[in-house]
Amino acid sequence: MTEGNARFEGRRIGGLIIAATAGAIVLMFHHPTSINGVDDGLLLHDWSNALVHSTMMVCLFTLMFAFAVFARRLGGEHLAVRAGAMAFSSGMTAFIAASFINGFVVGGLHAALIDPAGAASQYTMLAVLNQKLALLGITLTSVAMALWALRLVQLDGLTKMAGGLGIAMALLAGYWLLTGGGAFGLYSATVSVFTFSIWSLILATQLIRGRL
Repeated sequence: MTEGNARFEGRRIGGLIIAATAGAIVLMFHHPTSINGVDDGLLLHDWSNALVHSTMMVCLFTLMFAFAVFARRLGGEHLAVRAGAMAFSSGMTAFIAASFINGFVVGGLHAALIDPAGAASQYTMLAVLNQKLALLGITLTSVAMALWALRLVQLDGLTKMAGGLGIAMALLAGYWLLTGGGAFGLYSATVSVFTFSIWSLILATQLIRGRL
């Protein structure tokens, strides 16, 4: 790949990361907490369940693609970079599955049942599965950030800062997982998306500037 093509690719990938992370933040602040879309005022005005989760899945797919290219540019010959790419893709897949359950499976079950109130066990099973997939996604994404940090801290400028932030965030995520009892609510999900977005935007800036 020529230098001009590499810079063009970096700008496109950086733009995709910015668009996907910005979209994820907006969606989390409009995340419904009821299948019926009841606006309980926890964050901003609730949007429809299907809209939020289907669009979130698009954002997650976009991040999976963009960071696969990022990992190649970071140095596919480094084992830590390649392992980080696998962990990140697996983490995004877990988040996509969790979004699919909340966005479509739960709603489909609710619509199909004549007596939704009598399906408490099915709803409980889906809620637990959603929680565990989300926790798996956080764990794998944190592992990816820590593995990529081993390479990022060897570089300069904002890239080194992103590496340090990745390590700090991975440690905080580990601490939260160990001490939080496995709970993953709306607020914790929103904070996770917001902090991940800061890290992502730093890397996107470096890609656009041609520093990665």
